[in-house]
Amino acid sequence: MLKDDVDYLFNFIDDLPIGIICLDTTTDQVSLINKFMLEMVGWDESEINTLEKWFHTVYPDDEYRASIIKLWSDMIEETESQNKPYSSIIEVKVAVKDGSVRWCNARYYRKGNFVYGIFVDISYRQNAENKLKEISLTDPLTEIHNRRYFNLEYDNMWHLAQRTKTPISIIICDIDDLKNINDTYGHIKGDQVIITAAKTISSTLKRSTDFVARYGGDEFVVVSYDCKEESAFGLCKMIKNNIDNTPISDMGDDSYSCTMSFGVNTIVPNSNITPEQFFNNADKAMYEAKKTGENRIVVSKL
Repeated sequence: MLKDDVDYLFNFIDDLPIGIICLDTTTDQVSLINKFMLEMVGWDESEINTLEKWFHTVYPDDEYRASIIKLWSDMIEETESQNKPYSSIIEVKVAVKDGSVRWCNARYYRKGNFVYGIFVDISYRQNAENKLKEISLTDPLTEIHNRRYFNLEYDNMWHLAQRTKTPISIIICDIDDLKNINDTYGHIKGDQVIITAAKTISSTLKRSTDFVARYGGDEFVVVSYDCKEESAFGLCKMIKNNIDNTPISDMGDDSYSCTMSFGVNTIVPNSNITPEQFFNNADKAMYEAKKTGENRIVVSKL
């Protein structure tokens, strides 16, 4: 009868829709891992049957693994010091054998020499949150970054450049005569001009430390980290050249292309200027390009 009860219990644990793993702290061996956990991570039991194998397999990134081990140790210490049988819940990123990752809510239970890990798969929620975040940072018309993304990333990049004493450059690009384009060809064609400009600027940027965002209706901002004034001017010339030589489709004239005016500013951030002032100086340079003939590059000297 007892054997039947034990078999039933193990079958029940195997069939639970949560991952369960049990570690024997006296041997650092995994004494139990249920079927759902194995299916969730895709690893064979032999690949994760010790404490060392478990941590190195499901947390392959050294820095992330170190943070998880510290959290794990802190939680065990917390349960012992407060005489609690279970830890608080944390979110962890678990590596799956096929190369993907799963996000889980994890909680640890301590019973004598055994520590039980309970993992609830929340990947669907994490993926949904990531998708919502991506949508909130993307311009729906051009599918490049939007102003909200610019505000967040520009602030981060500015402070990084300030800490590392690294030059940062900003290029403000504005489509020339978009109102005239809208009045002549219609707003749908005007949107096509904006989309083409966005794609052209984005495809010109080759470094991972550069990004472009749509700042307003016909205005784009390029931010380039570790970029001196000469390099920023050269990048601006490439963008301008590509814009000048990119025809806009469906405008009734296959040779039609738009032009843009550019303001460029470069600085090693310091306490004498704010990111807003730096941006505004580039914006003033762009308007100077507009006033002096359009389709020009003006470098800010402020």
